[in-house]
Parts: sequence; structure tokens; C-alpha cells
Amino acid sequence: MGVTYSDNLITLMNEAYDMTMKQVVNHVIDIADEALEITEDKMVNIIENTPSSIVEGKDNRVDTGLMRDSVGKKYMKKVSDNYWQGSAGWVDKVKDYFITQEYGGKTPSSWGSLGGKTISPMHMLTQAQVEMNEYLKERIEGVF
Repeated sequence: MGVTYSDNLITLMNEAYDMTMKQVVNHVIDIADEALEITEDKMVNIIENTPSSIVEGKDNRVDTGLMRDSVGKKYMKKVSDNYWQGSAGWVDKVKDYFITQEYGGKTPSSWGSLGGKTISPMHMLTQAQVEMNEYLKERIEGVF
């Protein structure tokens, strides 16, 4: 006399797989959200520590603080069945001068006495993207 188990094992395996995949996906999303937070901080740091090439002796790119304060993040969000998206940077507000600071070039005449000067690029987006990719690779490799 004993206990008998009878069920479709493939169904159980599929259920276990689905549960495991949900756990893995949730863990990876958490890691991606961490990466976005770190990336946001990195971007602010770059703005605060990249010397100006058009103002003698200025050791940052902060004037009014709007460019720095406009850096933010949007946490991971499901876009479709197998696609998630998150972002860090100027996610809500982008002014033309942010782009000039980022990529460099001639400053517009609207910059007053700083207009018409050549500003070196900050490369905030590129630096942050590289570091975010490295962070994600390390963290996700550590999961598996």
C-alpha cells in the first residue's frame, strides 16, 4: 500500500520552467534597474567633473544646473512579450545646449560672450553606455 502519483510530467516541467523563467526575468530586470541608477549617477558625475573648454579654469559643465538636474532614469518597463526597455540620461527634457555640450562644436550666438567658440565634447552618453554595458555583463554573468 502506498501513495501513487500520476500526472503528465511534461506539464509539470513546463510549469516549473515558466516559474523559473519568471524568477530569472525578474532578477535580470532588477539588475538592469540597478544599472540605470548607477548610470544616472555616472552621468551627473561626468557633468560635474568634465572641465569646460571655453571658460578658463572652469572644472565642470555646470552653469545653471539645468543640464545636470535634467539627468534622470526610467526604470525597466515591458514594451512587448519579450522586450523590456529602460533609459538613463536626459529622458524628459533635452535642451539644444545639452547636445552642444555632449558632442562639442561651435557654440550658438545665443550663448552671448561664449557664442561662436568651439567647445570640446563631454562624451557623457558614450562613457555611460560603455560602463553600463560592462556592469550589466558582469552582473548577469554572475547570475548564470
